[in-house]
Amino acid sequence: MKYGIAALSLFSVFANAAELESDKIKNMTVNLMSQFYDVPKEKRNLITVEFLDSNDRFAEVVSAAPGGYACNFQLEKAPSDVEAPNGWLFKSTRCKS
Repeated sequence: MKYGIAALSLFSVFANAAELESDKIKNMTVNLMSQFYDVPKEKRNLITVEFLDSNDRFAEVVSAAPGGYACNFQLEKAPSDVEAPNGWLFKSTRCKS
């Protein structure tokens, strides 16, 4: 029983860490989309972010903004010796309107 509780606690820590990383990626993506397409602050909640693939080192998302704009972003976890405020770097960007 003791090991089951420890395993569950460890799983919860990993799940929370993954959620935190997802939130960082979503925030970066929304911020970039709002700058690209002049989305006012009050309409940023209309920007969608969908994860296509992700792990602890890589993520691919598709994001859409009001006006029919869409971008596909690939992100990579920043190396420890690189300053990245959210810990992630944009690796590639493909957009269409």
